[in-house]
Amino acid sequence: MKAVIIREHGGIDKLLYEDVEKPSTGPGEVLVKIGASGVNHLDHDLREGISGFEVDMPLVMGVEGVGEVVELGEGVLSAKVGDRVAIDFAQGDPQSNMWLSGLDGVDFCHGRIGVTQWGTHAEYTRCLATSLRPLPDGLSYEKAAASVVGFGPSWHMTATYRPIRQCSSTPPAVWSAAPPFKSPSCTARGLSRLPARTRSWKKPRNWAPTR
Repeated sequence: MKAVIIREHGGIDKLLYEDVEKPSTGPGEVLVKIGASGVNHLDHDLREGISGFEVDMPLVMGVEGVGEVVELGEGVLSAKVGDRVAIDFAQGDPQSNMWLSGLDGVDFCHGRIGVTQWGTHAEYTRCLATSLRPLPDGLSYEKAAASVVGFGPSWHMTATYRPIRQCSSTPPAVWSAAPPFKSPSCTARGLSRLPARTRSWKKPRNWAPTR
């Protein structure tokens, strides 16, 4: 299969488009035919060698990817061939304490896509079946791939960790989430979207952070 790989750290000249062996599935794993792959800041850091992660070379790049399940490994019951899915960056264990406490998105006990195992800048990616997230039929692969890593933190901060409540007639604005991701999370919460550095927001007198 074709893939974007690096064999050493450095600039963009170290990105190589080559033929590599198509991965095969093991127990609990699936093979996803990639429909779109996002480019994350971590891809840049990994290529430059400044990510803080040790990686084995050669490495297929890509920490964000979506596509269609085309092969099931032994024992996989949670997915089926033909499913449209996003692949979580975190490859965790459903029986771990973090997973059971609701922190499955940051459970890395089985590694990280595009870091400790080959990533999504390829025709096919192998991953744990438990790391798949279903995609709505109306969501394109391109839009989904741009939100795999970023949408989770955006939603978590606005809806779960510190739910935002409206304290005045002026809807609160969320401005700290990255632009591609604040729109869906804020829309779902009924909040204003505030493009960074384009509008100012004055704190209402009766405004207070959620405790």
